[in-house]
Amino acid sequence: MSTFSTKLRLAIRAHVPTLVLGLPGVGKTAEIQAMAKTMGTRLWTVIASFREPQDFGGLPVVGKETVKINGQSFSVVEMAPPRYAIEAAEQGGLVFLDEITQTPPAVQAPLMRLVHELVCGDLRIPRGKVAIVAAGNPPDVATGGWDIAPALANRFRHVKHVLNQTEWSSNFGHYWGGPPVLEMWGEAIPEAAWLRHRAAVAGFISARPSMLLAFPKNASETAGAWPSPRTWDFVSRLMAAAE
Repeated sequence: MSTFSTKLRLAIRAHVPTLVLGLPGVGKTAEIQAMAKTMGTRLWTVIASFREPQDFGGLPVVGKETVKINGQSFSVVEMAPPRYAIEAAEQGGLVFLDEITQTPPAVQAPLMRLVHELVCGDLRIPRGKVAIVAAGNPPDVATGGWDIAPALANRFRHVKHVLNQTEWSSNFGHYWGGPPVLEMWGEAIPEAAWLRHRAAVAGFISARPSMLLAFPKNASETAGAWPSPRTWDFVSRLMAAAE
């Protein structure tokens, strides 16, 4: 088990929401997904950057309950939670808030209560049944990034994702235990071919470790092509498809 996974598991056991920060393409999302898989738990990925405030604060709906005040009847307005929160409360697992550093301030405010109190709309999620994990890029490298409000930042344990080349190379060849099926329109890429080319990529990175991640120093070049764990995954797929 990697040091990164160990830190996340400890935070989950201690009921401490964790924010993972790292450069684009280093594998933050993939590693969190792999960890949930090895733990045998459900994972709900919520892309926080394009969610609306009501996706965390709840959507106002007119409920069936009515109350009488001074002889007048009023319908009770409820703050309905979205599906991911309802399913998580029922089944238990991890709620993964991805791209949180690209979340606008209007969305960060209602997000605080979910992170700290496990409350989404009028739904109170049972503590000890659901854990919160978030990930994002540092604001200076995130496209359209925002600074995380101090009140929200203080609700997280902050973990920096450090890319370990040796560990990455040893795991990349067998895709951390199980490659997904690559199939399009009934034509599949054989798993053996893909694993063979992944082993070749892992061997190349072992010989040229500086090529694993080369984030451009010039901001004008970040919109172009540059090597990262994500793009090396693309390379292995394209090589297997070409074969």
